[in-house]
Amino acid sequence: MREYDLEPQVALTMPLLEGLNGTEKMSKSLGNAVGVTEPPDEMFGKLMSISDDLTFRYYELLTDRTPAEITVLRKGVADGTLHPKHVKQALAAQIVADFHSPDEAASARERFESVFAKGAVPDEIPSFSAPPSLQMLDLLTSAGLAGSRSEGRRLIAQGAVSFDGNRVLHDLPVAPPPGGAVLRVGKRRFLRVLPPPAAMS
Repeated sequence: MREYDLEPQVALTMPLLEGLNGTEKMSKSLGNAVGVTEPPDEMFGKLMSISDDLTFRYYELLTDRTPAEITVLRKGVADGTLHPKHVKQALAAQIVADFHSPDEAASARERFESVFAKGAVPDEIPSFSAPPSLQMLDLLTSAGLAGSRSEGRRLIAQGAVSFDGNRVLHDLPVAPPPGGAVLRVGKRRFLRVLPPPAAMS
């Protein structure tokens, strides 16, 4: 700066925060970000999806844990005295508490355990009325659970789609019972599929 007769300035550099995939920087446009205004459940679930190695990186960059405390966590996971899942849950709860509240963090953790560890269905999920002769791929795309039919096929092939408790293996017609059925895609997306209004009356 002096060479150009300009006032010297101080440059402050910070470590790069990797996104949920652990390879690229966290970015909303890349779809690997956790938004600070997202609901507690969404924030908690996203943080639980990161790798074990990335967990410690997030502890370093996103919490006030000291390097010594993080080293203790690393050693505990390495020697088996700490379960990686519990270390990650503590991280997710701490971050949710920072942006929401400790009570909401505790509730998000409890709901996560109920849904993903015990296989329960969330109390509140969106509903969708299935028109007559609707196919599964059409349901996935119409309900926004798949961006395209090809993506829906990939989800089915990966075993990520279940309907009324049964894994979906093919693009079959959707036939929910009178009381409706739960469609689950992956670990965190649920939809209550209802029969056509005429069939419910």
